[in-house]
Amino acid sequence: MKVVFKIASILLVLAFVSTGCSRKKNTFVSRNYHALTAKDNALYNGYNALDNGKESVTNSYVDNYWEILPVERMEVLEEVTLPGESKDENFARAEEKAVKAIQKHSMNIGGKEYNPQMDEAYLL
Repeated sequence: MKVVFKIASILLVLAFVSTGCSRKKNTFVSRNYHALTAKDNALYNGYNALDNGKESVTNSYVDNYWEILPVERMEVLEEVTLPGESKDENFARAEEKAVKAIQKHSMNIGGKEYNPQMDEAYLL
């Protein structure tokens, strides 16, 4: 009895994984599987990193009310940051998690996206 139960459970898990992991099939199971894993894994960690980055920027900024405001609107800063670089690691980690969610869980079939969590990943 135990052997039959083990074999049946292993076959059930294998059937679920083989149908749930496909990004090329537009089925109910695959849509919900990829939406759930994208939301609970990559996007959750990405939003946590984004919140930590916002908090660190807010905490590091100090108002100086004695500083004279510039007359010209545009200030030329000597520090140049490239598009791939970031001063805060948390923002880079949030971007990395969003890219990972798009690469691993996107279900772009026939030019249409079937995973509703990809909108959140692109916004992140």
